[in-house]
Amino acid sequence: MYRFYHPGVNDSLDETSLEDSEAHHAIRVLRVGIGDDITLLNGRGAEYFCKCAAVFKDKLTLKIVGKKQHPPPEHNIILIQAIPKKRLIEDIIEKSIELGANRIIPLLTKRVIPDLETKTKRVERWRQISISAIKQCGQTYLPQIDDPIDISRLLNKNEKCDLNLICAIETGAKHPHKYFDTFRQTYKRNPMSVAIWVGPEGDFTPEELEAVKSAGVKPINLGKLILRVETAAIYALSIVNYELNWRAKS
Repeated sequence: MYRFYHPGVNDSLDETSLEDSEAHHAIRVLRVGIGDDITLLNGRGAEYFCKCAAVFKDKLTLKIVGKKQHPPPEHNIILIQAIPKKRLIEDIIEKSIELGANRIIPLLTKRVIPDLETKTKRVERWRQISISAIKQCGQTYLPQIDDPIDISRLLNKNEKCDLNLICAIETGAKHPHKYFDTFRQTYKRNPMSVAIWVGPEGDFTPEELEAVKSAGVKPINLGKLILRVETAAIYALSIVNYELNWRAKS
């Protein structure tokens, strides 16, 4: 079953068209033909099941034959990721969505200075990667990719989160499962929202780490080995996924 992103599809339509980059991928890459089954995702939890009715040079005409509405994600998982060098952020976005992240906040830090001249283009590319990721992994809600923000501005927004954790190489940092256990013992439920902060190559500066911890974010340890930034993000989110979806139900 081919899956495509179409934010404009809705319940009032019996027929719709697939155009632009999604149509190009369908026609030129996947060779979709008349009669083929296609699923459209609107990014808001709905899957529309379609039959290809016509193929043109740059668009498809689709007959809508069914729909399934999925409930919103049970948990809000947020990755607050310091922007690494080169294109590592693209792999991190893709893999984090596959692991259940539904919001990614690119973070500006002192040890990484991204190319701000192309920031708009980069953010748009990151959002396109998020679309590709949900098509591949079966997610039906399009994750939110924020504009890059620095630590002080993010902290000043004072956004609330049940469990707010930062990867830190320091004495006193605990394994994430200890914070999950403490939360469950205190509130008799799973956290509804979890944020994971991951630093850049070279980690957060001591001043940055102290500022984040002073805002109530708890330091976590991911083991004895020093992980690359992309490994740390995937490892941390894997633990969150396990704690929320498996360990709590076992």
